[in-house]
Amino acid sequence: MLAVLSLSASCLLCALVFFFMTVIGEKYGKPICFRRGDRSLGDKIKDIPCYNADMSVLYRVWAAAWMMIGLLALFFPRVGLVLALTNLFAGVYIIYRFYKRIVRKYS
Repeated sequence: MLAVLSLSASCLLCALVFFFMTVIGEKYGKPICFRRGDRSLGDKIKDIPCYNADMSVLYRVWAAAWMMIGLLALFFPRVGLVLALTNLFAGVYIIYRFYKRIVRKYS
């Protein structure tokens, strides 16, 4: 039971972090980066408010996925674990592809 609660809590905390990033990102004056410490976007992005709005949507979708997985893991732990691992590996790749598309759009 503790493992189920731990998986669910981890997913929900991850969702909370990404929801927090969307709120901060919409009001931030610099481009939101995909990974921590990336400073290469400062010169590339021309329309920062629109870029940040698109990145906020991307992070909001990512947060919603983690929240649904966390809630599902409470009731169906095995399904939640499989979805969390799928979201962790395949989901990161998909999110990264969307991020690259957003960067190309606003460069």
